[in-house]
Amino acid sequence: MRKYLLFVPLLFTFLLIRAQPFINEVRAFEQADLLDKPAPGGILFIGSSSFTKWKDVADWFPDKRIINRGFGGSSLPDLIRYFDRIVKPYDPVQVIVYCGENDVAASTAVTADTVLLRWKLLHAMIRKTHPQARISFVSLKPSPVRAAFLPTVLESNSKIREFCNNSRNTEFIDVFTPMLTEKGEFREELFVADRLHMNEKGYLIWQKAMAPYLMSTKQLNQVKKSGTRPNIIWLSVEDMSPRLGCYGDSTIPTPNIDRLAREGTRYTRVFTAAGVCAPSRNAIITGRMQTSNGGHNMRTLGNTYPAQTGLPQSYSVVMPLGVRHLGEYLRAEGYYCTNNNKTDYQFDELLTFWDENSSKAHFRNRAKDQPFFAVFNSNTTHESQVWARSNRPLRVDPKKVKVPPYYPDADSVRLDIARFYTNISEMDDWVGERIKELEADGLLENTIVMFWSDHGDGLPYVKREVTDRGIRIPLVVRFPQKENRAGMVEDRLISSIDFAPTVLSLAGIRPPSNMQGKAFLGAYTDNKPHEYVFAARDRLDSEYDRVRSAHDGQVQYIVNYNPELPRYVDVAYRKQQPSMREILRMKDAGQLSNTAMRWFEPKGTKEELYDVVADPHQLHDLAHDPKYAEILDHFRSAYQKWQTDVPDLGAVPEKELILKMWNNGSAPPVTFPLLVMQSGGWTGIVSPTAGASIAYRIISPEGKVPARWEVYVRPFRMQKGEQVEAVAQRIGYASSSAVVADAR
Repeated sequence: MRKYLLFVPLLFTFLLIRAQPFINEVRAFEQADLLDKPAPGGILFIGSSSFTKWKDVADWFPDKRIINRGFGGSSLPDLIRYFDRIVKPYDPVQVIVYCGENDVAASTAVTADTVLLRWKLLHAMIRKTHPQARISFVSLKPSPVRAAFLPTVLESNSKIREFCNNSRNTEFIDVFTPMLTEKGEFREELFVADRLHMNEKGYLIWQKAMAPYLMSTKQLNQVKKSGTRPNIIWLSVEDMSPRLGCYGDSTIPTPNIDRLAREGTRYTRVFTAAGVCAPSRNAIITGRMQTSNGGHNMRTLGNTYPAQTGLPQSYSVVMPLGVRHLGEYLRAEGYYCTNNNKTDYQFDELLTFWDENSSKAHFRNRAKDQPFFAVFNSNTTHESQVWARSNRPLRVDPKKVKVPPYYPDADSVRLDIARFYTNISEMDDWVGERIKELEADGLLENTIVMFWSDHGDGLPYVKREVTDRGIRIPLVVRFPQKENRAGMVEDRLISSIDFAPTVLSLAGIRPPSNMQGKAFLGAYTDNKPHEYVFAARDRLDSEYDRVRSAHDGQVQYIVNYNPELPRYVDVAYRKQQPSMREILRMKDAGQLSNTAMRWFEPKGTKEELYDVVADPHQLHDLAHDPKYAEILDHFRSAYQKWQTDVPDLGAVPEKELILKMWNNGSAPPVTFPLLVMQSGGWTGIVSPTAGASIAYRIISPEGKVPARWEVYVRPFRMQKGEQVEAVAQRIGYASSSAVVADAR
């Protein structure tokens, strides 16, 4: 009897293993974690042992931090069963799931709907445990030995792809298609003799297919470790939504921007803080909401339409104490900063902002080996160029463009859309010229190129709106190829106020605490992305309105402070566009559709809510739908919290706001004269005006005066016979008088 009892533990172990397949592999992972648990921020691979059959997946991508938890011929139910042991213990930036066709092959009773249901459950578990992680599903693959299951595999892939495309921060990685011939037949040469598992050639195809989807797990530029600082270029364009080939719009080729995306990272959920130029650019260059700066009205410099508004003809916004221009931070750290050449930041330029600011400004004028930050701006896609370039040849047939439902299908509308696409094509040529300059100078592989637009299309009912189409923009960042970020797609939620802190982070400079944006790249990346991004509309030329928006990338919440006003704002400037004039003519003639007339009708409601994925043209307001009451309340709370956390000067009448900026005077405050102090061969400069910047230049003993001013950071030495000329300036204030002092 005793002899038989010895077999009981063995029998129990056997039954346990049968009941818990792969338990030994899972325990091995746990044992490994006891010795060396993976650090946070890696890429977690879970699923079939195909990840280790040929070679460990970490060897496929040596530049990534991989956590491989693939085991046996696991299926989705196995991953759900062991979830607490193979997913929950880690803190990944990305979870990649692959189970081959194991679910389908387990039983003929398993349908595509079954596989989808299992994936939805696992996806929900991952999302709940790791809410910020990207989730990637690697498609079921074809196997010659399992050809009978091919229809179910195809249907499963199709259903899961659709689910991934409609889910936040989730993607579908297609390894199925590259493993078939053009005729849709199996590529037998990719499999070993069992016709089930892949050989080396098959895995290389996988590696190539998956590489663009893997997130970066290393800091982009370890400036402090390497001592090197990257060059950074902004290619900024005006008034353009993501109407580009790399964003899926094939209306016109954009090969140069597509190249940037192919060799870099394309961001899919990027929004500006305003739907019009100057307020948007105020936010971009300061890393702060324009509503918190006082730069929210369009516009403050040049012409405020005083006959209608009662404002001064022009005024430079006085920025809050301590707020500075991005270029000044970079120049203070040794960067050569150039702007070619639009500014439109709602305040006058200071001498500290740029080394060069003109239509001829170029990084080529810097000192040898000096890192640079260069801004090149193209106005080719600006709203005005729709009529200004009307005599140039079209590159798009007006008959072939898509007319959105909020426009009438009129000849002038089609022509303006075709002209806009033509302008995009010409702008793409300009991008190509900038790339060639970098290549010619041997700088492309030491330069980070950021391509972006300042807000949505320069077309009616897009520009000046804070709807999704008015503020959604393209953002493509090309990195030196050694960074291994080619072809990546990121869906992190980004606001244009993130651009400035990100540039500083890439340069190894900690963004100042008064920047409200979050760095999404570089040494100071903020690992807590925005849950919402916000936008605002205020005065537009001569007309006042106040609208605010909160967006989570899928749902947009809009607050109308003047619900009695129409969405349309009667801006005279836009009436130079032929399509705008035609739309107004048809409105007056009663010829517009109900959808097109919606623009001209009173908003009629304080709040609006739209699912921009299901309703991209935002025609169906869900704010009064009981099914969305909980979502509406959620957005309302988030918006109210933002209003509490971030000052919104749009609540202050503009005349009153100017008085506050000017300290209740009738003109801008004046920066006090500065003090030059010298001692022991050192020269120091002090401004009594809080928040003032100091610009200075050294005049040679021969009287040669440099054209360029330096940013004063710390005391410096002068040579005998030299002089220092210095000026104190605060944004929005009148400059101090210049002070000249001899070296002592």
